[in-house]
Amino acid sequence: MDKKVYSDLYVDGSLRQDNLQIKKSGTLHLSFKLFGHPGIRYRSTIYINHSALSTKNAVSFETKLTKGNIAIIEADIDLEKLENFNTLYIVSIPVNANDFPDDVIILDKTPSLLLYK
Repeated sequence: MDKKVYSDLYVDGSLRQDNLQIKKSGTLHLSFKLFGHPGIRYRSTIYINHSALSTKNAVSFETKLTKGNIAIIEADIDLEKLENFNTLYIVSIPVNANDFPDDVIILDKTPSLLLYK
């Protein structure tokens, strides 16, 4: 955990890595957890159908990993705005990898999750 970065994507409270049947209306709650190598800052972006989702203020979320802690990004997605078949994933790009020249710091991408109605 001191030299690697790990992530998990929870959808409506369950760890998901492949596909999920969703309702036609309501919301889908995402919890993205990023943890590991202390001191690394990541800029994470949520994608649906290869387009970045945005909030009122930003497209991405920046987090700094600290020892013994988990960075959590939460979002609610309006299901009525989704198509019948959707691909969801999160990409996290290291912002300060150059600060750790002896470590291998790479991009983190969650598995693509198929959402279907």
